[in-house]
Amino acid sequence: MNDFLNSFGRLVLLGALGTGATASAQVSTLVKDIRPGTTGSAPSIPAALGNVFVVAADDGTSGTELWVSDGTAAGTSLLKDILSGSAGSFTDSPQFVVAGSNAFFVANDGTTGFELWKTDGTVAGTTLVKDILPGPNDSLPILGTAIGNTVYFYANDGVTGLELWKSDGTSAGTTLVKDIRTGTGTGPQGLMVRIGSTLYFSAFDATTGVELWKSDGTTAGTVIVKDINPGTNFSDPQSLVVVGDSVYFAADDGTTGYELWKSNGTDTGTTRVTDLAPGSTSSFENVALFAAGNRVYFVRTTAAEGEELWASDGTAAGTALVKDIAPGNASSIPTSFMAVGSQVFFIADDTSNGSELWKSDGTEAGTVMVKDIQPRLGGGMSTGRLLNAFDGKLFFTADDGVSGPELWKTDGTESGTSLVEDLRPGSPGSEPQWASRFGTSILVAEADAAAGNEIRLLQSSALDTSLPVVVATLTGTLAANGFYTTDVGVSWSVADADSPITSSTGCDATTVTTDSTGVTLTCVATSGGGTRSESVTIKRDATAPAPTCPANQSATATDSRGASVTYPAATATDAIDPAPAITYSQASGSTFPVGTTTVTTTARDASGNSATCTFTVTVSNGGTPNPNEPGCGCGASPASSGSVWALLALLSLVATQKARRSV
Repeated sequence: MNDFLNSFGRLVLLGALGTGATASAQVSTLVKDIRPGTTGSAPSIPAALGNVFVVAADDGTSGTELWVSDGTAAGTSLLKDILSGSAGSFTDSPQFVVAGSNAFFVANDGTTGFELWKTDGTVAGTTLVKDILPGPNDSLPILGTAIGNTVYFYANDGVTGLELWKSDGTSAGTTLVKDIRTGTGTGPQGLMVRIGSTLYFSAFDATTGVELWKSDGTTAGTVIVKDINPGTNFSDPQSLVVVGDSVYFAADDGTTGYELWKSNGTDTGTTRVTDLAPGSTSSFENVALFAAGNRVYFVRTTAAEGEELWASDGTAAGTALVKDIAPGNASSIPTSFMAVGSQVFFIADDTSNGSELWKSDGTEAGTVMVKDIQPRLGGGMSTGRLLNAFDGKLFFTADDGVSGPELWKTDGTESGTSLVEDLRPGSPGSEPQWASRFGTSILVAEADAAAGNEIRLLQSSALDTSLPVVVATLTGTLAANGFYTTDVGVSWSVADADSPITSSTGCDATTVTTDSTGVTLTCVATSGGGTRSESVTIKRDATAPAPTCPANQSATATDSRGASVTYPAATATDAIDPAPAITYSQASGSTFPVGTTTVTTTARDASGNSATCTFTVTVSNGGTPNPNEPGCGCGASPASSGSVWALLALLSLVATQKARRSV
C-alpha cells in the first residue's frame, strides 16, 4: 500500500498513529543499538504480539533478519537467523501482517526461496508456513490483509500464476482461494481492501478483462462484482478505498474515461459517482483516493483552480472542490494524506506559508492550516511526512527551521501542535521514519548522533496532547455580594487521563483567613500534554464594622410624654465596606419618655457582618406644665370657667343661709 501511495505523492505516507514548538525533556529511550555505531540497523515497521514486538533489522553481521523485543535493551535479541550469513532473509521492503497470535511475513531461508513465514515471537513459533512454489524458486507472496486468524495474500505457485491465497498459519490451511485467470498468468492486481469479511480487489480474467472482484474466502464466493467495461476491455479499477459499507475506486467504463465509482458489492449497486470531465476524457486516471469520515478525498487539477483538494460524499452533487487553498490557478499540491477520525490531514502550500500541515472535514470552512511550523518570509517547507495516528493524535515529521526534521504531534489545533523532542539538535535532525503502537507506548525509528537509525520507545506521555485538568474547590460561607464571611478552604484537583502529572506548583490545599478585596491563588500543573495554569480570586470579609455612638444625651420634658430629642449621627468604619449601613433602635427626633432610654446603634456592612454600640437619652421632669396638655387642669376654655364661678356662687349662698338660721 505504501509503495502504491508513494507513486502518487510528493511526500512519503507511512501509515496511520493517534503545544508552541518548545519540546519537553527527552521523552524517548533507545530500545537497543542493534547495529552499533552511527550506521543504524534500518528497522522495519514492527508488529506487536502481546508483550513483545517483532521487527526486521540489520545488525551488520547477519543481514536483515527477524528480531524480537519487549521494549528494553536486555529483552531485545535476534529471534532467528533464517538465512545464515550476511545477506539477510528479508526482501528490501519487509512487511508484517498480524492475524490472531501470529505475524506473517515473507522470507528466504536459502532453500525454499521467498515464501510465507509466521512467528509468534518465539524461536519455536517462527517457521515456514508453506513452500508454495516448491524448491528454491520464489512464490513471492504479496501480503494483503487479515480477517480473523486468516491472512490473505497473492502468490504464484508456478502452475496457476499469481492468484489469491489464504492461510491460517498451517501448511494444510494455506490454500489457493481461486484461479481467477486460468493458466500461469496474473489474476488479481493492486491493493486488496476489506469490508467486514469480504475482500475487494481488481483482477483479470480472459472474459471480462480487469474488473472489480470480491471474495469471502471461498472459491464459490470469489466472483466478479461488475463488468464495468463490458467484454474483454478493461475498466481497470484503481486506488480502492472503503467508506462505510461501500468501496470507492477509479474506473473506465469505455465511455466516460477514468471517473469515480462506488460499489456495495452488487452489480446494481456498482455505479459511477460522477463524470467530472464529460465525455471520454479521464479525470481520475492514476489519481489516489483517501478515505476519512464519510467522504473520499482526492487531488484534481483544473485550469481555473490548479491542483487542489476535492472530496465526494458518494453523490454527483456532493463531489466538488473542497477549497482553493492556493487562490486562483496556482496549485497547493496536497500530498501525504492521513485520516484522523472524521478529518483528513495533509500537506499543502497556500503560496504564502509554504508547505505546511493542513486538515479538512470536507467543507471549505473546515479546511485550514493547522500551524505555520516554519514561519518564513515568502513561505517555508516545514513538513516532511505524516507517520501515524493514535487516539485522535497525529504524529509527523517536521522541520521548524531550528531543530531540523524531528518528531511532532498534533491534536488538530494550533496550540496542540508541538515538537515531541529534539532528539538530534541542529539541522540534520533525527529524521523519524515510522511510528507504531506498542501497548501504551509508541515505537519510532529515528536517528540520534550516536546510534543512527534505530528503534526508540516513546513514553506514554508522548501520546498526550491535552493539557491537565485543574479544578479548584472552595469551602466557606459566601455572601450575596461575592465575599466569604468565614475562613475559606481552598483545595485543588489536578489530573490528566493520558499521562502522569510531572510537576505542580501552588496546588497544595490552603485556607484564606485574612480579609481582602481579592487574593488570587494559582495552581500550575504539567503533564505530557503541556502546562495548564488556573487561578481563583477569593474575597473575604469576616470582620464586622466598628461603630462609634454619639455621647449620652439629656433633655427636659416638655410635657407629660417627655421630650423630642435629636441626637448626632453615629459613625462606623470597615476595612472592606467604605460605607456600612447604620440603624438605630429609636430614631433621632423621636419622643423619648421621662427617664433614661438606651439607644442601640447597629452598623452592618455589605457582607452582612454587624456590630452595635449604645448610648443613653435621659429626659428630666422639671419645667412649667403645658396648659394645653389634656387633663393638666392648668387651663380651661371660657365655657368651663363660667361653670366654676357659678358653682362658687352657689356654695357662698348656701353658707349665708346656714348662718341666718343659726341667729
